[in-house]
Amino acid sequence: MSGPQAFAAAPVLSGLTQFQRNTVEHVISRFYGPDAGDRFLVADETGLGKTIVARGVIARTIEELQHRDEVDRIDIVYVCSNQDLAQQNLSKLNVTGGDHHGIASRLTLLAKHAHRFAPPGADQLVKPVNLVSFTPGTSFSKGWSTGTAEERAMLFLLLQDTLRLRGKRRVRNAQRVLQGGLATPERLAAHVSNLSWGLKDGIDPAISDAFLAAAGHGEPSLLDEFAELVEPGNASRKNWDRRTSLVGELRTILARESVRLLTPDLVILDEFQRFRELLDPASEAGELAHHLFGYNDGRSGHGAKVLLLSATPFKPFTYAEEARVGDDHHRDFLEVVKFLANGNESDTTQGLATALAEYRSAVVTGKAESGLTESVRAQMLRFMTRTERPRGLAARMSCEVSTELGNPSEDDLIGFVALRRLARHLDAPFPIDYWKSAPYFINFMDGYRIAQSIRGALEDPTAAPTVAELMRRTQRIDFEAVNRLDPVPMGNARLRALATETVEAGWWKLLWMPASLPYLMPGGPYAEPFTRSMTKRLIFSSWTATPTAVASLLSYEADRLSAGGKLGATPEDRTRERNSRRSRLAYRIDREGERDRPSSMSTLALFWPMPGLAAIADPRSAVLHREAPEGVDADRLAELVAARLKEETAGESPREGGGPLASHWFEALRRPDSYPHGLNLKDVLQAVSGASDGEDDRLDPPESSAADAQRNDLRARHVELAFQIRGAAQDRVVTDETRATVAAVAAHGPGNIAYRALQRVTEHHADVTPAGLWVAAARLASALRTLFSRPETTLLLDELTKTEESPDTPYWRNVLTYCAWGNLQSVLDEYVHHLHVAQGGPALDDGGAMALAQSAARALELRSASYDVFDPDDPAHNPKFWARFALRFGGRREGQESARQPVVREAFNSPFWPFVLATTSVGQEGVDFHWWSHAVLHWNTPANPIDFEQREGRVDRYDGHAVRRNIAARHRAAILASEEPNPWRAAYELARDEVDRLGEFAPHWVYPGEALIERHVVPYPLSIDEVRLADIKRDVALYRLTFGQPRQEDMLELLRRHFSDATPEELESLRLDLSAPPRSDGPRNVGPT
Repeated sequence: MSGPQAFAAAPVLSGLTQFQRNTVEHVISRFYGPDAGDRFLVADETGLGKTIVARGVIARTIEELQHRDEVDRIDIVYVCSNQDLAQQNLSKLNVTGGDHHGIASRLTLLAKHAHRFAPPGADQLVKPVNLVSFTPGTSFSKGWSTGTAEERAMLFLLLQDTLRLRGKRRVRNAQRVLQGGLATPERLAAHVSNLSWGLKDGIDPAISDAFLAAAGHGEPSLLDEFAELVEPGNASRKNWDRRTSLVGELRTILARESVRLLTPDLVILDEFQRFRELLDPASEAGELAHHLFGYNDGRSGHGAKVLLLSATPFKPFTYAEEARVGDDHHRDFLEVVKFLANGNESDTTQGLATALAEYRSAVVTGKAESGLTESVRAQMLRFMTRTERPRGLAARMSCEVSTELGNPSEDDLIGFVALRRLARHLDAPFPIDYWKSAPYFINFMDGYRIAQSIRGALEDPTAAPTVAELMRRTQRIDFEAVNRLDPVPMGNARLRALATETVEAGWWKLLWMPASLPYLMPGGPYAEPFTRSMTKRLIFSSWTATPTAVASLLSYEADRLSAGGKLGATPEDRTRERNSRRSRLAYRIDREGERDRPSSMSTLALFWPMPGLAAIADPRSAVLHREAPEGVDADRLAELVAARLKEETAGESPREGGGPLASHWFEALRRPDSYPHGLNLKDVLQAVSGASDGEDDRLDPPESSAADAQRNDLRARHVELAFQIRGAAQDRVVTDETRATVAAVAAHGPGNIAYRALQRVTEHHADVTPAGLWVAAARLASALRTLFSRPETTLLLDELTKTEESPDTPYWRNVLTYCAWGNLQSVLDEYVHHLHVAQGGPALDDGGAMALAQSAARALELRSASYDVFDPDDPAHNPKFWARFALRFGGRREGQESARQPVVREAFNSPFWPFVLATTSVGQEGVDFHWWSHAVLHWNTPANPIDFEQREGRVDRYDGHAVRRNIAARHRAAILASEEPNPWRAAYELARDEVDRLGEFAPHWVYPGEALIERHVVPYPLSIDEVRLADIKRDVALYRLTFGQPRQEDMLELLRRHFSDATPEELESLRLDLSAPPRSDGPRNVGPT
């Protein structure tokens, strides 16, 4: 067995662009070079890969520290605002491939997790590496001074032996001191018992010894005070304040000493502007966090380095009215500088303020010189860098689409007047923007003050009749029409425009996005013109009513159109029909004499990965596309595969005299390459189980555990038969029709599609075994089965694939047809490749292949969301809208985060539904939405120029949808003719043809073509919307020149006067360039400005 290996950062850095490597090396030089500092900020523009830069810094930090004698273990601490962001980024930051530890608890409870940290040699590195994640809402929240019950239980266990807390009376007194807000001391005893059971190996001595030493320091010490309170009579309520104060002090010591368990070497604060309180040591959360930031081993002087990541580390721009209510760019800027200076703030801030003042004077008078900007740049680069896209380059990849809204309808205007009357009657605010924000505002008003007023009035018998009458005059949803599944008007000019461009354009006919690189000629709805420019739509609104209204009404219309009038006239009829339809791909057993026979083997074959057939029928075959560069037809592919199958069996003796015809599934599954050797039946059953058949919250009644067990048994019987068939002799007649069906399954069966997609990504990863690849493919295929089992899907496929010639075509054949039409193979190849990229492109083994499959499966198995709405005609009743076509991201109230956020994000970042995502500021920072979307709709004009960029930065990111479409459009023939197994690896290599012209942002951020980052705006005609939009667009061009300045709006007004006619190039020359200096490992070329 080989010994520990030195970690090499080079493989990680090879995946970074030159500007990212420049930033990494500059950070490392500031951390470990001459005149080093402890804190640094990377403030790269939205979408340029700050997380990837952090990945490089982690790799170089490990490389720097692994041979230092004073470092025993390398601990990387990652702090971000929520678990969704942590889940998105941790795989990218995991440069060693070891485990990471997501700890959603307080620093005071770190001892609970000590057993999870890597011991020496655990990951075969010279120094073990831990990657630990925290979220501020739990880890750094002190809450009440007495903390949580579990924290106080931890204190009891720490003090128990030292203070001899034994004997009934003494223990009870100690429990009373630590009781906090619990009803009785006995309640604390239960927490102590539970915590003690969880700490099987006891509390780590590194914490307990340090804690007791610190608590025992001083005269009298905190231990002395606690011991005195435990004495009879001292733990009474009259000593409450003293008890509370003592517990708070003990918790602070415990938090500080618990950090020693981590010995943090690098602390990364991602999107830290969301939890700025951590930077302030005077705040409770900041006090705890600074034990991390200020960690020092006390012997060698080795301590923690802190890396801040944020495109908006301080309010980038504030108007005068914002400053009056507390928002202040200049103040925020100086506070961050003070934190980064870490003890040298006086000299740093004074010198910087002087340089910025000189820059301001020169810029507003048009006298800025390169020497002056270089002076400011040199000072700023000591503690921060910021890389921005050259403005000209960004402009090449963006466009604005302004939709002219028609005049409000008569119903719209009457509805507005009725709402205004209702608001006046209740003395509740109702600005016109409320009415603009959402159709049927009365139905989606939850969270607004007017909603509270209405609910309060309805509880008052004297006020209720008048309010009810006023509500009846408002524009509201007709829930009787909803119950009949009749059309519901969109009720708002903006939503009507959005519906016209999406669901009414035909998007409801698609189960997944059109492929950027189709292998086969599209068919069915995928051949319709609207698919050529389709990209998912991301909607931002400042109003919390918008996301729920948009998601509810668009999804309702998509479901209504998919149903095609086949779901029955009443809700009860539709429930029965939906319940019956989910069995279309269910496994069944037929009686054959005295034995039962699995009778759904056609379904199993559809979703069973068959490596041999998958290779024969690959629609991405380079030979196939070299012979037909203009495009391959699905029927032609099936003919070629069927002919190949006939050639393979040419030597077999045909059955004489006719006889029973062979089943296509038997012919396919009997092949020796229908699955690899080494498969474990248990693993197969687990992989193919997936979610329930047609899993859906709307089914009534919900499935019982007995039904679930029966379904598992039926599935197992079919899988066992598939295991028995391999290698069996064929004793029936194999016709050309049988071979054609086998060919269709081989080419378009979801099982084989899933296998090929994963195989392309794992091709060069030797640690992925054939069995591991097969099981991962089976898991992904199982999720595709869930998609095709949904009642809405069965209705859609029945409607789109029906023909007069074959009205009773088996449903599984409709699945094959739809997969061929929609190029599911091309789509899944594109998706899985970029899933791997999103995870940081790590080396893969069987577990990694399964992780890719599971990630895709979560998106496919996303359940419908249900949104409660208010019914003014029946206030006691809360009708529901079910949504999947369009979804809300985040909670229904501003800033509220939904537990579904991670899976909703994953689903939007997949090619599958939802096709529309509506959000507020919750989705505006730090979240990737670009994998299948390059269109942002500003439902309202943002109040600040930076909001424009933050919103659009969600889709203008690495390897985004627009870039992929443009690369595929230019290089399609060359990509498909390439022998490279992974077409997207070949695509990006071919796309390097623009690097010399466009610089290092090509091809991953910018690549020319018809697909652009789309800014959709929808101002009402003759309204203030148009004026706001013009003002904000003008300010976007100039606000960067006010960086770090006080009174930004005053400076902006001067800039408007001096530079009203300036070209983008002239403005660019005045901007402070804070990009990292080029390193010696290559020239720096960021492309044209």
